[in-house]
Amino acid sequence: MLPPIYDPFSGGGSIPLEAQRLGLPAYGSDLNPVAVMIGKAMIEIQPKFKDREPIHPGIKERSTYRNAEGLAEDVKYYGEWMREKAWERIGHLYPQVDLPKGHGGGTGRVIAWFWSRTVPSPDPAFSEVQVPIASSFLLSAKAGKETWLEPIVDKAAKSVSLQIRYGGTKAEINKANEGTKAGRAVFRCIFSDAPIPGEYIDARASEGKIGAMLIAVAVEGRGKRVYLAPNIDDQRISVDASTALVKSVDLSAIEVPCRGTFASNAFGRCYRFNTFRDYFGQRQLVALNTFSGLIAKVGRKVREDMLRNGSLDPGSPRKTPG
Repeated sequence: MLPPIYDPFSGGGSIPLEAQRLGLPAYGSDLNPVAVMIGKAMIEIQPKFKDREPIHPGIKERSTYRNAEGLAEDVKYYGEWMREKAWERIGHLYPQVDLPKGHGGGTGRVIAWFWSRTVPSPDPAFSEVQVPIASSFLLSAKAGKETWLEPIVDKAAKSVSLQIRYGGTKAEINKANEGTKAGRAVFRCIFSDAPIPGEYIDARASEGKIGAMLIAVAVEGRGKRVYLAPNIDDQRISVDASTALVKSVDLSAIEVPCRGTFASNAFGRCYRFNTFRDYFGQRQLVALNTFSGLIAKVGRKVREDMLRNGSLDPGSPRKTPG
C-alpha cells in the first residue's frame, strides 16, 4: 500500500500535486481560503474526472482522453459559451477606437481602462488640484516592449497630461515604475513634490475627497496590445455607458454590508467602502453581475447536455462526480 502524503500548509498545492502525479494518495489543507480553493481545483476535483470523455455536444478533439483532458475540454467549451453570451450583453461597453498609424492604423477594440486614484494636493499652491497617487506608470514591462506613461505637468494651468512612451533608458523605466511613490505608503505631489503620506490620504478619503483619473487605455490591435493616452471621450464612454447599465441590473448579491476588521481598517470604512459593491467600478459591477448570472445558466446547460448524452440519470442528479 502506497503511503499517503499530507501537506498541512499546502498553499499553491505543489507538494500534493507532485505526490498525486507519482500515484500517491495526496491530501492538503491551508488556513487561507484562496489556497484551499486552488487545492480543490488542482488536487480534489480533477481526479474525479480521470480518463472521462467531455460531456459537451461539440466536436470532440480525440477518441480517448487521459487524466483530466476531458474535463479541460469541457472547461474550455463552456467558458467560451459564457464569453459569447457575456459579449452579447455587455460587448458595447468595449468600443472600437482608431489606432495611430504607428501601430498599423485601422481600428481596435478597447479591452481595459487604467485608472489612478487622486487626492487634493497637500501643497497650498495646488490645494484645489486632484493629483494622482499612482504606484506605477509602467504599462508593460515585457523586455523589448516596455511601455510607460510620462506625466507632462503644466504648473501655470494647474493641469497634467500623460504621454505614452516606448522603450527608454533603464533609469527612465525604473522611474516610471515608481509612479508617484515616495516611499512605503507615501506618495508625492506631481506638481510640487510635496509628500503625500498615508495619514493624509486616509483623512481625505474619510471626507469623500478621493477621486479617480483615467491614465491610459489598452486596445487589442493587430496581433498585439496597444496602449493609448486617454481623452475625454474615453472617460465619458467608460463611465456613462456602464453607469446607465448598472442602474438596470440587480446588484443585491454584492450590496451586503462589509463587517469585521477588514471593513473597518484602511481598506474599508475610512475609504467609504461600506458594502462589497463599493470596491468595484461601474463597468466591473456590470461584468460581475453578468458573469454571475451566466454561471447559473451554464450550470443548467451542463446538466441538460449530460441528460442528453446519458452522462446523468434523471432520477439521480448527484450520480456523476462533482
